[in-house]
Amino acid sequence: MRQIATADVATKQVKIFKNEIPSQNCQRAIWSPDGAHILFSIWADNDWHLAMVNADGTGFRYVKKTERKHYSYWSTSWAPDGRSIYAQDLDKLYQFTTEGTELKNWSLKALFPKGSMNSGSTMAVSPDGKTLLLEVDMDDEEANLPDWDGPPPSLWMLELASQKTMRLTPKGLLAWKGCWADNGKILFVSQTATEKQPSICEMALTEKNRKVILKNANHPSVSQASDGFSR
Repeated sequence: MRQIATADVATKQVKIFKNEIPSQNCQRAIWSPDGAHILFSIWADNDWHLAMVNADGTGFRYVKKTERKHYSYWSTSWAPDGRSIYAQDLDKLYQFTTEGTELKNWSLKALFPKGSMNSGSTMAVSPDGKTLLLEVDMDDEEANLPDWDGPPPSLWMLELASQKTMRLTPKGLLAWKGCWADNGKILFVSQTATEKQPSICEMALTEKNRKVILKNANHPSVSQASDGFSR
C-alpha cells in the first residue's frame, strides 16, 4: 500500500488521502510550482497512469492515462509556469498540458543515440523553463562498481528551443537525481569507482566541475531555486 500524504512543517500534522484517491497504490508525488496541486503516478486497471489532486486532497482527476499497455509515463516534472508537465515512456519524451493534451514529443533515441531512460530516471525543468536536466543511462559504458546493476547514469541538458543536447557529467562518474539550484547551477548525486558511497554534489554549467556538498547522501531537493536545498 502506497498513499499520498501531506505534512504541515509548522504544525507537524499529517494528512493521508485515503478516500480522496481511488487507489491504494500511488507514488512519485510532486508539487506544482504554486503549491496548489499534486501530480503523481497511480496504479489502476493493471497499469500506471498520471493523476492529480488539489493540495487538500480534493479534485482528483486523471491527467494522462497510459495509451499503450505497459507504456506508462515516468520522470514527470512540472514546467515553471504550472501549465504543462514533462514525462517519458521509455521511447519518447513528452510535454503535456495539465489536461493531458500533447504539446510536443521527442524521440529519446534521437536525442541520446548511445543512451536510454528507465522508469526511475529523473528529469527537471530549469527555473526559466528553457532547459531540461535529464538522467540518461549510458548503454555502451560500464559502471565499474561491484554492486551496481545496469549501465552507469549520467546527466544531460536539453535546450528546448534548439533541441540540442549536451552531456554534463564525464565518463567514469556515475551521476543521477539531478535538480536545479538556479538557471546556471545544478545539484545531483554522484559516485566514482573509487568512492564507497554516493555524495550530493554541486556543479556550475559553465565549469562542469563537481563540488561535493554532502558526503554519504542521496536524493537532493531544492525548496526554491537559488535559495538553498535540503535532502
